[in-house]
Amino acid sequence: KEYRNMEVNRKSFAEESHLVLRQQQQKLQKLRKENDGLKADISTLQTRNSHQPMTPFEQHQLAKLYEESTRYKGIVEKEKEQLKSIQEQISAKRKQIWEHRRTTGGVNAAAENQKLVEKQVKILENRLDQ
Repeated sequence: KEYRNMEVNRKSFAEESHLVLRQQQQKLQKLRKENDGLKADISTLQTRNSHQPMTPFEQHQLAKLYEESTRYKGIVEKEKEQLKSIQEQISAKRKQIWEHRRTTGGVNAAAENQKLVEKQVKILENRLDQ
């Protein structure tokens, strides 16, 4: 019974963690696309303006884009850390489940133990009858 409960908990944890991982990877992809777009904008501004001086507005825009780029890099790093943390949790849970399976004797341990007990009871009853 305890094993079944652990198995259900493992499955629900695995489903939940896979969902979180997918969501985080989608966020990472979105942030990477935005970051690439910002980098492209910055490089366009830099190459276009290498021939002529930048106006104050363009300087402001460039500074703003650099700030956004830095902010998105920070967000990506946080997401990577969360992803790593969740993967470590998944690994720990899998190890815990494996250890529990090993200590309980596997999936059929309860049935096997019950058969052994019944066999011992029969042997002892036969001894009593003799």
